[in-house]
Amino acid sequence: MPCARPSKSATERWAPDGRAVTFRNRANAAWNVYRCPFDGGPPTAVTRFTQGRVTDHLWSPDGRKLAVRVDDGDASNLWIVEADGSRPVQATQFASESVFDYAWMADSRRLVVCAGTRTSDAVLIRDFR
Repeated sequence: MPCARPSKSATERWAPDGRAVTFRNRANAAWNVYRCPFDGGPPTAVTRFTQGRVTDHLWSPDGRKLAVRVDDGDASNLWIVEADGSRPVQATQFASESVFDYAWMADSRRLVVCAGTRTSDAVLIRDFR
């Protein structure tokens, strides 16, 4: 029987080996990444964050690492974990900035990161005709 993803799954991605799909489990308090094998069995946790929330994940081109964006308070940062979720390393140290986008370089050793602060402006238009 195929693996059943929970109804609160998000951001599905193919696993690098092509035998599973990974997703963020929003039923989990930290929205950790889980792996759901196509050959059956329950979903298993890949990441095990306890602070903040995982808001995205992206596999490296060689499939050995996973970049994970974690939002915690006013900041978001990237973490790199091994494919099995072990050895988490914080790759960015933003205190109040947000990671907007990121991508792996082709060599799977480096990331390109777009980060900054969000601002909102409001415009009031009166007597518009």
